[in-house]
Amino acid sequence: MSLNNRPDTPAEAQFYVRLVTESPIRKESVKKFFKTFESYAPVNVMTVFEVSDPDGNPSQAPLVHRVSEDGEHQYEIPLTRNLTPNEIEEVAVQLNSSFNEGNFLFETSTFDEDCCLYEDDDEDYVEEEVTDQIATKLAERMHDSWMHERLNNGWRYDKIRSDINKTHPLVKPWDQLSEEHKVVDHNLPQMFVDLLEEHGYTIISEEELNELIETASKKR
Repeated sequence: MSLNNRPDTPAEAQFYVRLVTESPIRKESVKKFFKTFESYAPVNVMTVFEVSDPDGNPSQAPLVHRVSEDGEHQYEIPLTRNLTPNEIEEVAVQLNSSFNEGNFLFETSTFDEDCCLYEDDDEDYVEEEVTDQIATKLAERMHDSWMHERLNNGWRYDKIRSDINKTHPLVKPWDQLSEEHKVVDHNLPQMFVDLLEEHGYTIISEEELNELIETASKKR
């Protein structure tokens, strides 16, 4: 299933999910990662890499294994589109609870790491404490939205997930989830601020707004 780094290894997919580890993992673990994602991914979101087999014949690979310049091992699955935050949350929760191959990162193309690197002199930066609070609230609302969508479609809570019986262990309020299942993306608030700036908008505090209004009133 995995294609090791070779001259014919395909370029990075435009849309992807990726498991990143410091050292290579066992073939069984690669299969477990692939099967976990396959089980919880949206329908028709997975695709394949067009590659060549050892004899040079055209072939396809649903997952490739790369080694980055930093020595990280990347196990990448190509997608037909970016995942939504709710879709990422569900897959991430399942990986965190079922994948036990030491330390690993779960990356997606939905959020580009470059957008999360900020220069204090050039970019507006939201205080970390504020972003943490907002990120947690966003995660809570996304989970509640996902839960209500499931409930409206006939799903109910059970310790065992069953697509046939429409049961899922996470169909319950945020405050009843265990800490390991409360997946929070702390980069979302700052990325939202950056997105607004790219479209010509900015965010200021209520105090700053009141000062601007007061200054403008004095000039009249």
